Amino acid sequence: MNNITSLMIYICNFITSYYAYSMAQKTTRYKKKIWIGIAIIIPVLLLTFRNCGTDFDTYIQYYYGIKTLKFNYGTEPLWIILNLISPSERVMLFVSGFCFMSFSAVAIEINLKEEKQLAWKILLLVFLSFFINIMRQMIACSIVLIAYAFYRKKQKTLFVVAICVAFLFHKSAIFMIVLPLLCKAFRNIQCYDMFVYILAVFMPFLSENIIVVLKRFSWYSRYIHHEMVLKVEPKFLICMIPAIMFYYISGGKRKTSKELNDTFRIYILGIPLQTLGWKVIYLDRMSYYNFYFMIVLLPFIISEIKNEKYKAQYRGLMNVWLVVFYFLAFFIGNITDSYPYIK
Repeated sequence: MNNITSLMIYICNFITSYYAYSMAQKTTRYKKKIWIGIAIIIPVLLLTFRNCGTDFDTYIQYYYGIKTLKFNYGTEPLWIILNLISPSERVMLFVSGFCFMSFSAVAIEINLKEEKQLAWKILLLVFLSFFINIMRQMIACSIVLIAYAFYRKKQKTLFVVAICVAFLFHKSAIFMIVLPLLCKAFRNIQCYDMFVYILAVFMPFLSENIIVVLKRFSWYSRYIHHEMVLKVEPKFLICMIPAIMFYYISGGKRKTSKELNDTFRIYILGIPLQTLGWKVIYLDRMSYYNFYFMIVLLPFIISEIKNEKYKAQYRGLMNVWLVVFYFLAFFIGNITDSYPYIK
């Protein structure tokens, strides 16, 4: 299958799913659930029948290793269960895709009162392609975003439970248990944004000290590989910058709520994690949790703009950016190896 045919498949899938989700926002409670179910199942089918993704072969090997009980016993429990109950690798892809899309839908519904359709666009045009590459961690990211809603609503027990469930899909999620502490600390740091950007510059040079600490966690030692030279990989960092720009350029047109500020501060914390990954292979993947907060960050920005004219303008700019981003990052850059759809 060539890339143009693959692109047509993705576009048709995205448009159909977005239409169903849009209909869900305009109907009664019972019909809304049906439309959201349709919006979820359409991309799940896309994820089920693919034969692409950087780690696609690895996940298939995982599947057969778990089915024959020949697997790394450090593998996360819920991922083992998901593979064991699946009678085929395609069922495994279906169930994992369904978990990701369903948890993401729940995260959008409980975090946002407005601009849910924008959040669904972000999910389809940005994070669905990342899921093709890193399934376990993206499922964990979607659960962490649910946990964030529980934190904002002061439901501490549910927050801890959600983080623990995310941990059972990907061990790195346990570090997000410190979210409440981070949010409180952020509010007490003057010039927090500047502090984070400076930290990002120096993070690669602090890598050896950070490795000493992380190696005490034996679960994560296999992810820690120190580079002798600084290997700059700006692609993912560039992905994060437009959302930051929207936050700053919209500053004079909107109010600034606590939830928007907290979300933005969590989001930009992904930048120093990214630059740390230039020196310590795989640690940059920790920033995916921060990056995933884009799903609620951009809708929060739009919601805080009270002037309808400016709101429409910024919404339009975000829509254009999402389409351009998809074409540059995934179709042309193919950063997640999602093209061609079937190899």
